[in-house]
Amino acid sequence: MVSGRTNPLSLLACLCLPLLAGCGGSAALQDELAWREAEGLWQRWEPTAYDAWRQLDPKYPRGREAKARLEKADALYRRAVELLRTDQPGVSETVDEAKAVAPMDPALYLSLARIARDRGKELRAGDFYVKYLAQRSTSPAAAAARGELNALIGERIFNEDPPEIITPPVKPDRPWPVGYLAIAAGLLGGGIAFFIWYRRRHFRPLREIVVERPELHQTIAYQIGCLRHEFLKHRIGAAGDALQALIRGQASPEQRRFLEERFCKGEPLLAAWRAHMGGLQRSLGLRFTLAQGDPLFRAAQRALPVLARAATRASPAATKRVELAWEQLERLDRELASLLARLAFCPVDEALLHEVLQSTRSEWASGKIELDEVVVGPVPVGVAVDVYGTDLRIVLKNIFRNAIAALGDSPRPRRLAVDVLVELEPTGQEVVRIRVRDSSRHGVEAMGAATEVAGVEHGLGIVRTALLRYDGSLQLGPGGDGYAKAVIVRLFRSLSGSDTKVGEAA
Repeated sequence: MVSGRTNPLSLLACLCLPLLAGCGGSAALQDELAWREAEGLWQRWEPTAYDAWRQLDPKYPRGREAKARLEKADALYRRAVELLRTDQPGVSETVDEAKAVAPMDPALYLSLARIARDRGKELRAGDFYVKYLAQRSTSPAAAAARGELNALIGERIFNEDPPEIITPPVKPDRPWPVGYLAIAAGLLGGGIAFFIWYRRRHFRPLREIVVERPELHQTIAYQIGCLRHEFLKHRIGAAGDALQALIRGQASPEQRRFLEERFCKGEPLLAAWRAHMGGLQRSLGLRFTLAQGDPLFRAAQRALPVLARAATRASPAATKRVELAWEQLERLDRELASLLARLAFCPVDEALLHEVLQSTRSEWASGKIELDEVVVGPVPVGVAVDVYGTDLRIVLKNIFRNAIAALGDSPRPRRLAVDVLVELEPTGQEVVRIRVRDSSRHGVEAMGAATEVAGVEHGLGIVRTALLRYDGSLQLGPGGDGYAKAVIVRLFRSLSGSDTKVGEAA
C-alpha cells in the first residue's frame, strides 16, 4: 500500500488552503481535509477506509481522484478474486498492485470466504465471514452470510449484529467440542501472527523507512544533520577525550567537572535526545519512536543514562558499560553519516524514465494527446547522479510535459524519445546528459525564446531553478535522427560506489 507522502505540491496546498478558505475556497478546503482523513484511515489499515473514500464528493478534485483510484483498484481486486477462484497464478502480484492504489471493497470478503469454505479452509473462511459481517451487516447478502458462517461453525452463535470477536458459549456440564478448541487455537495463532506482522510492518529501522520515502529525503537530511551536529558532535563527541580518560581511570578533576557539565547540566541528555528524535519522527510521519523500530537508536537511547551516571559517580564507573555506551553512540553516528551521504543519490536507468513518462502520460492534459512513437533508451548501465530522486522526477516530468504539449500542436507523425549519454569532460569529470527529443514544429529558436522569459513558476523555469541546486544545467539543441529539437538535462555523474544506495528507491 502506498504510504502517505509529502511532496512540494502538497506542502504548497497546506499553505494555500487556509487562504482559499478565506476567499470563497471553503469547498476546496473541505475536500482536502476529507481526503487527508480518508487517506489516513487507509494508511492505518482501518476497515472503514473504503467507505471513507466512497463518501468523498466527486465534484471536487480529491473526490474525483478517490473515485478513479477506487475503480481501478476494484477491477484489480476482482481480478485477483477470479484468479484465486480458478486456481490461476498471479494472485499475490495482482493484490499487491491493487493495494498500492486504493482500499478494497469489504463486499469482496464474502467471495473470499466462500472460496476458502469450498476448499475446506474453515478458519480462513470464518475470518473472512466475520470481516464481511462486521462492515456489511445490513447488506442484502448479510443474512445468507450469517447462515453460511453458522453452518460452518456448527452452531448458531451470530445475532443480527455480530460482535467483532465471537466467543462460542461453553456449557459447564461438558467440555468444549474439538471444533471450538480448534477455533480458539486458530484465534490465538492469528493473534500472535497479527502481532508479529504489526510489529514488522510498523516498527522498522530508519534506513528501511527512508528507502520508501524519497520525497522526504531533503527534510530527513536536515533532521539527521541537526542530530549529528548539535547533539552527537557538540554534546557527546566534544566530551570524547575526557570520557576516554574516565574509562582508563585517569580522569583529572577538571575532566570530571567537564563531563558533569556536558552530560548533566542544562538540558538533560535524554530530553535533548528526545527533542531531536521528535523532529526526525515528525518529518517521517511516524506513529512510533525510532527507539522502538531501529536497534541502533534503541541502543543509543539506553547508552545516554550510562554516560550521565558515569559523570556523576564518586566511585570508579563500570568501565565496560561506559565503553560500550560510547561505542553504541559512535556506531549510530557512523550509520547516520553513511545514510546522509547517500540520500541525494538517484540511479538513471530505463525503469526511471519509463516511470516518469508514464506518470506524465497519466495526467489529463498530457494523456489526451496521441503520440505515434515513443522511444525510451538506450541508457548506459550503472549511471547515477547525486540528486534527490524527487527533484529529478520534477525536472523530467516538466520536460516531458512541455514536449508532449508541443507535439499536440504539431502534425503527425508525433514522435517522442528520451535517452541518456555519458561524456567525459576535459576536467576528467563525467557528465550525464538526459536528452528528451520530439518532432514538434516548435523549433529550437522558439523554445529558447520561451525559456528565456519563463518565470520560476512555469515548467522550464522550474527545471532551471531545480538544476541550479546541483550545478546542473538545461540545454537546447537540434534533435537529429528526424527529431526537430532536443531538451537536454546536464548533470555530473555520481562518484559514489556501485554498492546499493538508499536513494535507489528514490
